[in-house]
Amino acid sequence: MKRRFCLHVANQVPDERVRLGVAWALGGPFRQTPPAFEDALSARLEALRNGLNPAEEARRRAVRDMLRRPGYKPTGRGKPASEYLLRTANPAADGRQQFPRISPAVDIGNLMSLNTLWPLSLWDLDRAQTAHVAVRLGQAAEAYVFNEAGQTINVHDLVVGCAVQDEQTRPIVNPVKDSQATKTQPGTERVAVLIYAPTHETTPAEVAEAAAATAAWLAQTGAGVETSHGVVEPEATCMI
Repeated sequence: MKRRFCLHVANQVPDERVRLGVAWALGGPFRQTPPAFEDALSARLEALRNGLNPAEEARRRAVRDMLRRPGYKPTGRGKPASEYLLRTANPAADGRQQFPRISPAVDIGNLMSLNTLWPLSLWDLDRAQTAHVAVRLGQAAEAYVFNEAGQTINVHDLVVGCAVQDEQTRPIVNPVKDSQATKTQPGTERVAVLIYAPTHETTPAEVAEAAAATAAWLAQTGAGVETSHGVVEPEATCMI
């Protein structure tokens, strides 16, 4: 009997501001674009063409508040990844002819972030070399490379998802920029997703719905792809 994969996620953010949606998918490479994906993306981009409505703007501000701490200001280059996507969704602002496509798995993550306005991380589980993740605040002097050019992001006081190995935690993702070392590649066979949602502006059901939708899209990216999803409340540890 095939053993079911389990992702262990610990929500250790100390001030209880972050509710986590979690999803994973096995059985890649994830090369098929789901049949309804382009229509769903086009509809969302059209809805965003004239900017955010008042409720969406309140959600955008709530995400910044979720990340704001004495050692981290979510502005400028440190703003949430969801805001970068919003700019990219506006061709006039970004100078693009169309919304970029990267790979089916990454594109799905981008769509889900545009839909929810919450930042999202997606990484290669095999490159991370662990199925244990701890989400905490970055420590002083912690940093990692986030792109092929070798640029780094200092994650002090920023919410970070860490690979846990031998009781040591190594930051690999965050709501602003994910680590280059664990980003997905064309041959990626196992991916995990973290959705970062403000606790006081969401319900567990809302975050569960977003995690379930992410998993459902990922399930359509290849024959035999297996998925699971869940929610991790503040100060909780879950196996998903």
